[in-house]
Amino acid sequence: MNMNKTRNKAAITIAAMVTVLLFFSIQGTAVFVFQLTGTAARLIPALVIWILAAASFLFVKIMKMPLPDVGLRAPQKGSLKKLYYLIPLIAVGALGLIGGIDFSQGIGYMFACLCYVLAIAVSEEMYFRGTICNIWKDTGSKKAILISAALFGACHALQAMANPDLLQTVLAICFAFFYGIAFAQIFILTKSVLPGIIIHAFHDLCSFIGNPVGNEADVIIGAVQTVLIIIFICVIHFRSFSKHNNPEKQIAEKCKRVTKMKKHISKRNLLIIIAIILVAAAAIFISLAAYGKYRMSLIPKMSSQEILDYTLKDNEKGIITVGIIKDGKASYSVYGKDGKQLDNELHTYEIGSLTKTVTASLINKAVIEGKIDIDGSVDKYIELPAKEHYPTIRELLTHTSGYKPYYLEGVMIKYHFSKNNDFYGVGDSDIITRLEKENIVGKDYPYNYSNFGYAVLGLVLEKVYATEYTTLVNDYLHNELGMKNTKISEGDGDLGNYWEWQPGDTYLAAGGITSDIEDMLIYARLQLDEDETWKNAHTALKLFDANSESYKALGIRIDGTAYGWICDTESGFLWHNGGTSDYNAYLGFSTADDTAVVVLSNLSPDYRIPATVLGRKIMGELTGK
Repeated sequence: MNMNKTRNKAAITIAAMVTVLLFFSIQGTAVFVFQLTGTAARLIPALVIWILAAASFLFVKIMKMPLPDVGLRAPQKGSLKKLYYLIPLIAVGALGLIGGIDFSQGIGYMFACLCYVLAIAVSEEMYFRGTICNIWKDTGSKKAILISAALFGACHALQAMANPDLLQTVLAICFAFFYGIAFAQIFILTKSVLPGIIIHAFHDLCSFIGNPVGNEADVIIGAVQTVLIIIFICVIHFRSFSKHNNPEKQIAEKCKRVTKMKKHISKRNLLIIIAIILVAAAAIFISLAAYGKYRMSLIPKMSSQEILDYTLKDNEKGIITVGIIKDGKASYSVYGKDGKQLDNELHTYEIGSLTKTVTASLINKAVIEGKIDIDGSVDKYIELPAKEHYPTIRELLTHTSGYKPYYLEGVMIKYHFSKNNDFYGVGDSDIITRLEKENIVGKDYPYNYSNFGYAVLGLVLEKVYATEYTTLVNDYLHNELGMKNTKISEGDGDLGNYWEWQPGDTYLAAGGITSDIEDMLIYARLQLDEDETWKNAHTALKLFDANSESYKALGIRIDGTAYGWICDTESGFLWHNGGTSDYNAYLGFSTADDTAVVVLSNLSPDYRIPATVLGRKIMGELTGK
């Protein structure tokens, strides 16, 4: 009989785990396959996880488990008095906000984060505590706690292992395991999942909306959080789970008379509890949204120096180099911790998608030389099977080809956990195979920024010049443009954390160049001098309105594209930016004002205020536009 009970418990546990892993795999795959970013990257997974949460109720119903038994009830009377030291758990979650709150992606993104964390909290507490911990409880509280915590930790281990930093990975796995113990202890003591849901959601929300603080700080914060959790676990254990202080016996004795009268929590009370949680969550969200709107409104009023001070505040490793050309004179300054100016030392930065302007200028050169017809389709230059429609060179240059930002290739999955660059290993054959598969109809597509499109342009250049892209670009940069320190990345430089590339990777054409400020000022000077070749490269190839409200509020406009350059028709500026995992860059210029600005940063594009905002601010200060 006992053997059958154990088998049933094991079966239920396995079913619960499989369900959780299935849904979390689905939401993760959806983000990766459909290349979801920003608000969509939170809202779509939130929908998937809410379905998981709903499935937990169905799961409970199928198992014929009363809702109060799985913790959907108010905390056991008197139990919360034992948990006044829940405050440290709130402090643990709040550490995620140590770098401040990131409002850069707007109110919609924060609302999506709130939906996502509530879905995760409800589903995980229902499965791991309400179901798994609950069914093993009769074998002993400690055993039930360890089983549910081990499975909770194992579930999060898969996600943690995606982090290339080994120390952060180990800390994340340990933290998930100990957090699982703490949540299980709370569930056993209160007989309710509601306290766990609130704390769980709060912790995840803080981690999602907090400003990045850098890998080293993340390790320190993770270690502090883990220590705090262990202390909390020990305090609860010795106060409530020792041999002489068993919570189940104490609470059972104390509530023996009451349980006969109140066997299950009433539906009315449950609805009241849910309503209170929702009202509290809404209040938190409205407060954060209002504060976020206020903080966003401050950025346009900030000076460039204030932006530098804020972005580099307390950051020991951040180095931002700003170059300016005004009225024929070029100069640059280097900034470090707290926005303090450093010695004018040259640093090697990844320039990310600013590489596209170099790829596009080579296309422009080939057009002038008669090697490429800008309105010719790609199959004219790349050997492809006959098809009704392939996009033109113009459409690829202007991001209006109909292609997605990138496509999921098998090699990307292969290297996802071992490389810091999602485009590592994607070669010419992968691009050609994808071109053969994708059916783009002959219509006017809207602007949709496409790294894939520029990878195709790199392949076109290889074909028309019969030269491998890296060789072609390095020769062009060094011998024609005079940018001796600029090249296709070899992973070397003084700042570290450069993307890894494989020789011949096709996405190098979309974001593979490294450079320094002196060379980037040479590049900016070439744009301002504007001989006939560059004048042609600056001519708008297509005009459209791709402006977002958040960008417009910061004075950043996307009104069209030239050869790689983005057109701001309101100010007359041409500009482009770039970003990799640990770098972001900006180059903007106005030939009418004889002004150019270059910003190079070794900080992630998601870190505080990015180079694009700083660069546009400086352009405005110099030109009055």
